[in-house]
Amino acid sequence: QRVGTTDRCLYLKPTLSFGASVGGSVAHVAGVANALARAGVAVRLVSAHEQPLIAPSCTQRVVLPRFLISFPFEVNPHRYQGVFLQAAREEARSLSPDFIYQRFALNDMSGALLRESLRVPLVLEFNGSEVWAQRHWGERLRFEALAERVERASLRHAELVVVVSQALVEQAVELGAARERVIFYPNGIDPHVFDPLRFTTENRQRARAELGVPADADLLTFVGT
Repeated sequence: QRVGTTDRCLYLKPTLSFGASVGGSVAHVAGVANALARAGVAVRLVSAHEQPLIAPSCTQRVVLPRFLISFPFEVNPHRYQGVFLQAAREEARSLSPDFIYQRFALNDMSGALLRESLRVPLVLEFNGSEVWAQRHWGERLRFEALAERVERASLRHAELVVVVSQALVEQAVELGAARERVIFYPNGIDPHVFDPLRFTTENRQRARAELGVPADADLLTFVGT
């Protein structure tokens, strides 16, 4: 089903983090929210801190944790979920969303819980198992089994799971998502931002000169984490 120009989206980003907003998630959140807004969808974004690059037409609500951070860090999302859910429910009462879009976060079931109470579809953006990432790339979670159950429940209850690679399709299905509900949509760029026609030949030549890049050299760039 395609989104309509009168649809209302409650966008959830419950990731609990501190410090500057940097990394691939910044562009990803803005890309999705801004694209929905350009399609005519009313977007209300709820997150732990203000998201940069968001179009003015999208409204934001910042939900601070308002409790002392505990260790191990993995217990904090469980505590934050209650605070975040209360704020999200308040936004839902005024917005009356047609669907929920959530960027999945460690130890969080906000989207699945709101879906049940609001009786609207949940679109879950799944960028990979947080349990797997901690096990292989970080410090293994102390309450790993609980975190995995949260992941499985969120994937199982989403009407649509969006992933950015075929490998993540298989991981989502392995963790309980119905294959017919998983859509692979690869990462890309926002053509409204990355438009070469925004820059003149003089602009490009000046940028190359300032960066020390020869005028006839092939130039490849990477934007992300």
